[in-house]
Amino acid sequence: MSSAIFPSRLFTIQQGDKPLERCRAWAAANSVQGQRQMPMIVVQIEQPSGREFMAGTFDALWGGVMQLGANDGARNWHEVVVDGPCKLYCDLEMKFTDAQVESGVAARMADELNVSSAEFVRLVIDCASAKYGVQLEPFELQSHKPSKWSVHVIFGGAVWRDRTHCRAFIFACRDAFASIDPLVSAYVDPGVYDMNHSLRMYRACKLEEPNRSMLTVSGENAPPEKPDRALWLRSLITYFPFKSGALQYASSAYLGANAERYEELAAADPATPRLLEHEDARQQCRAAAAIPRAVGVARTTSVGGSGTSEQESVLNEVRETVARALAEYEPNEKRIKLVPNAPLLRVESYSRECGILHGKHSQQHIYFLINYLERTWAQCCWDSECSRVRKQWLPISNAEMVDVCQRLRDVWPLAQPARAAVKRWFSQSSFVRQPPTPTTEDQGDHKRKR
Repeated sequence: MSSAIFPSRLFTIQQGDKPLERCRAWAAANSVQGQRQMPMIVVQIEQPSGREFMAGTFDALWGGVMQLGANDGARNWHEVVVDGPCKLYCDLEMKFTDAQVESGVAARMADELNVSSAEFVRLVIDCASAKYGVQLEPFELQSHKPSKWSVHVIFGGAVWRDRTHCRAFIFACRDAFASIDPLVSAYVDPGVYDMNHSLRMYRACKLEEPNRSMLTVSGENAPPEKPDRALWLRSLITYFPFKSGALQYASSAYLGANAERYEELAAADPATPRLLEHEDARQQCRAAAAIPRAVGVARTTSVGGSGTSEQESVLNEVRETVARALAEYEPNEKRIKLVPNAPLLRVESYSRECGILHGKHSQQHIYFLINYLERTWAQCCWDSECSRVRKQWLPISNAEMVDVCQRLRDVWPLAQPARAAVKRWFSQSSFVRQPPTPTTEDQGDHKRKR
């Protein structure tokens, strides 16, 4: 699939090593040809023989989409988020066990996730409006199955400096919302902001799941209809409206090819859209490098890892203190873990005495969650029936545990209190007007909005 008007090119491992690297380089080099501006998009295509990568203009790739028509099962395409400006995006997902699916717990949890995620998206929109003065336009996609709840949200209406600034802003929103609904820490996927991460595209399926297409939450434009061009355009993360001079659209590969490209456009046309940034982007990159590898996206980690000497020392002391403070509940010292990318400490127990059941389980053990930012705790349970009961968060009064929370807040890189993050959005933003001081009669209402 290639033409002089709408160019594209396929890269495979059979052609040589590092096909993605060669694909990205070709996309950057061919986004500008003389006076012609041709922003390129990079996609990953799953094949039985392995992954292939294609770079092409929007029209070239749209031609490939239309060749397959309504056959989503054959369209195993993923958009690669290459370095460069892009739309804001997030991946929301939660997996369920076979027992949860069979007992009906998964279906009930999915309903709760739908409500929580809708509120989270509204918070993201409100925070972007308050901090940057922009109105984000969410485009929501879903691809659920009984054992997994999965939603992708792509926010139009603004362009961000790169994926690291998207991550910093989404993390700040997540931390702020966690003080209202801790469930958000479980379903916001932090791994989608890694370099060259690929996300399944609209009206596409995984190779091994040809019947599970990525569709709009509203159900619009589903098979057997052919993909809609306008909806497919809205779904793209790395290709976006960008009016500057004669340019109408830009892409991550086009603007990320060299740092001077954006500066040239902005100098030639003052109306060039600004690239939004978040002040925590660099700090989070440094923090990610300092966090023990075990605190990754895929699993939790026992406290006492391979972090800095200060972190390791504090976390080892935390393990001993927590085990001593909860001695009556028979804590398993080897199973005291930090929940990844969330301000939570999980303490597993040998005890089957459950406060939710008001009795003793025959098989399942209990565990505790400690929110060290809010200094609250909740008793939880692995039992399928008990897991459906909303957690009762209680304040921590034990002096040793209060000290544990403070020490984790001080040394752990991700421990940034939600209220401080929200306050910083206003205080550190020089281009956003400060919120007005409320009058006496609307003091209460103003506090609720903030």
